[in-house]
Amino acid sequence: MLLNTGKGHFETVTMHGANDVGGPGNGDMGQAFDFDLDGDLDLLNGSEDGEWYLYANDEINLNNSSPTTNTEQNNNHYALVKVGYSPTSNIDPISAEVIVKTSTKEYRKRVGSAGAIFSQSLLNIVHFGLGTETLIESIKVRWRNGETVVIENKKANQLFATDKVDPDVINITTPIQEIRQGTSIKLSTDIQPKNANQSIIWSSSNKSIVTIDKHGVLSATGSINDTASNIVDQTATITATSPANNLSTSNEVRVVKWYPKPIESVAIKTNKLHLVALETRYNSTLQ
Repeated sequence: MLLNTGKGHFETVTMHGANDVGGPGNGDMGQAFDFDLDGDLDLLNGSEDGEWYLYANDEINLNNSSPTTNTEQNNNHYALVKVGYSPTSNIDPISAEVIVKTSTKEYRKRVGSAGAIFSQSLLNIVHFGLGTETLIESIKVRWRNGETVVIENKKANQLFATDKVDPDVINITTPIQEIRQGTSIKLSTDIQPKNANQSIIWSSSNKSIVTIDKHGVLSATGSINDTASNIVDQTATITATSPANNLSTSNEVRVVKWYPKPIESVAIKTNKLHLVALETRYNSTLQ
């Protein structure tokens, strides 16, 4: 066992004192990883022909005797980085290097497999203990083909993923200038780069005119002042915002008096049609 002294080197420990007296098997694996994603490392211990144990790292608060995380108890902080496939060449995470930089230190780790005998598995969530650091200047992930992803200026104590980076561009791909009173239409977005966080928070500047739900369905709720001499079209602004970095884009939309839309095309839509004598069928699509 290699014991990290915290002084820049490891010490070899052969007699650790851990044993399972009377156990039927022999221990052949051990893996430290953050199983419950709470910021501290848990321990999985495996035994050939024996039992497996998962030890949760819950520190006891001596003041109230209740389990707490190490970050709560010791004011320590962490970062978890989930490394997926590279965004361009789709390279798997094995051997990818992860570099976390704070204002005072730089941490490096590589993605590898778990420590089990006779087996191999991918452990692609990399844990970094940051001590008292609460802010992360940058997280850089470099795959073995040289592709890189950089995440910048984030708070500690959360999980970061290479397939949910901050977006650079958000566009509403179904921009509209007007919507008929009492109707609805679904808006969609194009978010770049392709490995950016695709989550969007929709909002309306005036819900009495138009509303928009979390799925991007825009509904015209405003009323039109329709008189013989005047028709007042009500206007509101629809905004799509990324929760990752608050990047947003907006579209102004006007509620207009309802009017019928003309049919643009008529198509007969059917597969092979088999008719018997004197039989009639109707099958058409209007657009």
